[in-house]
Amino acid sequence: MSVRDSVRLVNRGWIVSAASFLVFGGVLSPMTVYGRLFVDIETELGTTAVQTGWIASMTWGMCFFGSPISERLEKYISYRPLTVIGSSLTALTIFLSSFMDSFLGLLVLYGIGYGTASNFVIHSVMCVIFEHLPHRHRILASGIAFSGSSLATIGLVVAYEKLLPVIGWRIVLRLTSLFTALVAVPASFLISEPPHRRRTSILNKLRSDKKTPPNNTKSNSSHATVDKHQNEDSQTHEADYGLKTETWTTLLKAPVTWLFFFAIFLPTMTWSVYWINIVSYFDSIHVTEACLNNLLTVQPIFELIGKIGIGIIAESVPHCTLLICHNLLFFVTTLLITFVPVYKVLLLCSILIGTGRGIYNVLPYSVSTQILPDHVNDKAITLTMIAYGFGFTFGTLPAGAIYDVTGSYTYAFVLNAGLYDHGVP
Repeated sequence: MSVRDSVRLVNRGWIVSAASFLVFGGVLSPMTVYGRLFVDIETELGTTAVQTGWIASMTWGMCFFGSPISERLEKYISYRPLTVIGSSLTALTIFLSSFMDSFLGLLVLYGIGYGTASNFVIHSVMCVIFEHLPHRHRILASGIAFSGSSLATIGLVVAYEKLLPVIGWRIVLRLTSLFTALVAVPASFLISEPPHRRRTSILNKLRSDKKTPPNNTKSNSSHATVDKHQNEDSQTHEADYGLKTETWTTLLKAPVTWLFFFAIFLPTMTWSVYWINIVSYFDSIHVTEACLNNLLTVQPIFELIGKIGIGIIAESVPHCTLLICHNLLFFVTTLLITFVPVYKVLLLCSILIGTGRGIYNVLPYSVSTQILPDHVNDKAITLTMIAYGFGFTFGTLPAGAIYDVTGSYTYAFVLNAGLYDHGVP
């Protein structure tokens, strides 16, 4: 690849990062503010804390568990079409969820449906960013993309605070789906394909076959040339696919793969509680409405700061070191929020939660691509998302069960502190 082509590829990567800012803002922010709906849904549907939390756990879980599905679909329809489909389905599933009158309905639509659709978006966009940009720019580009969800979350938190007491959670969800449709879907069309994907997409090959000219002497020559190039691309694609299939076997046998998996899985269990049960926790310790709004508003603000800050800091500090420092810091934060529940400490913890949430949104992806070989970036991203998925799917179950039995989150947060401690790689 020439220098000019390399520069052009990197420039496209920054355009994708800017477009992803809008896409992630429309797709991820609704699941981030689910905690604001927690008490309303629990009260109206009569669900337990385990059930209400598990709805969002499934959303976050499938948001990452769907990665093998996304990886397979990308081989057929490539990145941009899958991003458009995912953002459109996200808006649709959020809208349909507002009509559900049962826990099972919300679990299927908002949990599994919304989560899987959002994975189509995240997996495709992250693969595009990582294939366009070199290692030194990936954290910053990912931070810019994920910052869109933080900025949108700030707006949604304020909007939910004003609208929920007036129109209820159902209409709020419908308005949220409209926001997603207007912001994320149009921006999805700006996700550009890496050059090699334009050549090897199976769908593109089928389209090329349909455009083959009728048989004559001149066209036969042209047809032979086209067939030659298509066969070369097909062989390259099949060789790559064989390499990647072999790589999965190799990765699963490597101890570093499992070390990385558990280093992400265990802290993610704790993060699922901070994302989903935090409003329920504040309610259980009788935080006033005014204080609650302040605590919830500062989190997305500092999440935005964390995502941008980690992109700058990561240029000079090893990413694995940053991940270890993150886990140790939140071991202490979890103990503080549990045993010193006074407003000033809770405010400090909310600032740390927001900042850490921003860091944790971005950092593990880059760590995975540094630990694993560079030619398997898509596998590294898939592995990271599967670890996320396990953590989010099962993370709120112990906390919700403990709260349902004891009426307190104390033991749940002590357990969470232990998970952070054991999650240090």
